[in-house]
Amino acid sequence: MGWAGAQQETTLSTMRSLPQAGYTNPAFVPTQNFYLGLPGISSVAGYGGSNSLSYQQVEELNIEDDFSGRNLLELRAKMKDKNWFSTGAEIDLLSAGVRANARLYLRYRLSTKVAVQTMLPRELALLADEQFLKTTNTVVLAPSVQAMGYLENSIGASYVIDRKFTVGASIKRLNGIANVHTDELDMTLRSKPTEGLMELEGGLLAYTSGYEFDEDDSEEEESETNYEYIKNRLKDNGGWAVDLGVTYQLSDKLQLGLGILDLGTINWKNSATEFRVNRATATFENLNEESLNEENYRAEAFADSVAKYFEPQENAISSYRTGIPSKSYLNVTYELHRSVHASGILFAYKYKDRFIPGFTAAVNKEFGRRLGLSVSYTAINGSYSNVGAGFSLRLTPFQLYVVSDNVLGGIDYENARNVNVRAGLNLVFGTIKKPTKLPY
Repeated sequence: MGWAGAQQETTLSTMRSLPQAGYTNPAFVPTQNFYLGLPGISSVAGYGGSNSLSYQQVEELNIEDDFSGRNLLELRAKMKDKNWFSTGAEIDLLSAGVRANARLYLRYRLSTKVAVQTMLPRELALLADEQFLKTTNTVVLAPSVQAMGYLENSIGASYVIDRKFTVGASIKRLNGIANVHTDELDMTLRSKPTEGLMELEGGLLAYTSGYEFDEDDSEEEESETNYEYIKNRLKDNGGWAVDLGVTYQLSDKLQLGLGILDLGTINWKNSATEFRVNRATATFENLNEESLNEENYRAEAFADSVAKYFEPQENAISSYRTGIPSKSYLNVTYELHRSVHASGILFAYKYKDRFIPGFTAAVNKEFGRRLGLSVSYTAINGSYSNVGAGFSLRLTPFQLYVVSDNVLGGIDYENARNVNVRAGLNLVFGTIKKPTKLPY
């Protein structure tokens, strides 16, 4: 099932007839003299990902209906040390671009974005590992949750300096809607077999914005109009970001392109709340398969103990700041034929301390000005079965497209570890007469 990564849409960058190809490099110059993204339907994208487990692997264990130590250990056998799960979506509310002159292309984009990333350490399943419980052991657990939704207002341009060199940039005003951010969450788990006990020690520092945990506040919000409610949230959570891009034509057939995206932060003020647990210790009886089957009384005692000793202190604060996930793309494109291009793309995702590189090989074919097709292969984050495709059809003035980096994952999503798809409908007008002379 993308942050998988994160949302790395490499096949999109090869769709040379789409204005959205510039989402991976602001130096991209669209072939259209003018385009308009229809509100809400010009670009709709969704993605999901895991670096270790597929949906089907978790479902087969039937953990919810049959919670036992055996199930936990079966799950642990399929997990990595750090297991990342990601989901997200993007919708363009409005987008447009116009060729101001032979060198300058201007763009505008208004979109809403949601991204959720969770990390679960493999050692959590040691709660049911009898071998762990029978020996004296210590493990450090550091789960993580990062989730955000925000509105993005972007103004950008690409400028052709000469026949070889093109630069591009976008400046973005960010308005946060909601956020959950674990800044520090580390737990130390110790087994004490001679006493039949386990000890959990740790602390927490987390932040939220845009969420109301007070019932009275929630009732007050319900009396507001949806418009005012959203407006108040957006105005309090502000930030800025930039996209930077460049392309260089090494020869008539060979081109390099570099795009660095989403360099920025959001300052969260709306209902900003800090949750803190000063370092605490809880001791409880070992959890094994036998005890879990005894009406789960030990599991309940464990949960009660954690709730008692690790209940966070909730404090309203003025604000806190988070970054947004940044992405980069390095493209090498070779013209095999006037209408056929082969691309190699090195890309990377970075957020906080997490860095994920990957590689895509793709071929794009343009059938006149009406039809465009791309096929791709992507390797990312230990996943090597990602075969992608892109399709665009122009029936003037409409342009319909669908692009995915893992077509098979979209069909068999239950067994996929990475899935993303983007689709939309543009209005496009005019076409540059010699697309092979474009600086991208």
